[in-house]
Amino acid sequence: MIGAELNENMEQFTKVVAPAVLVLLGFYFVRQHYQQHHFVEKQQQLFGKPKHKIVMALVTAMLLSPCMEIEAYFLLAGTKGWWVMASIAILYAAITLTGMLLWVRLAYKGSLKLNWHKWEHNAGIITGITLIVTGVISFFTH
Repeated sequence: MIGAELNENMEQFTKVVAPAVLVLLGFYFVRQHYQQHHFVEKQQQLFGKPKHKIVMALVTAMLLSPCMEIEAYFLLAGTKGWWVMASIAILYAAITLTGMLLWVRLAYKGSLKLNWHKWEHNAGIITGITLIVTGVISFFTH
């Protein structure tokens, strides 16, 4: 019951707010690219921040990610017993880790063939456009 209620209440958030945040972040990165071509100063500022603030930012980003729908399964599994919940957690972890490892391996093999100097100078534009496109696609497909 809680999972179904959360799904109804979060649908508007995941349909409008999350894609809008992605698009806004994309425009921010494109703007930053034209104001400053290298993000070295920003990286130095990031590493000067306390670790708990960085961790909280990552946790918040993960909470707002599209994987939020799995929470409903965990809520439903809680009524069936701990073994169902553990099974879902193990299955979810196995699928996620396998997918991540395969994609990282493929990306690594492909990245060995790239001209990194050119990509570095256009990192802000690439990141910004990727975020904007992801936000727009997410809005129309979610």
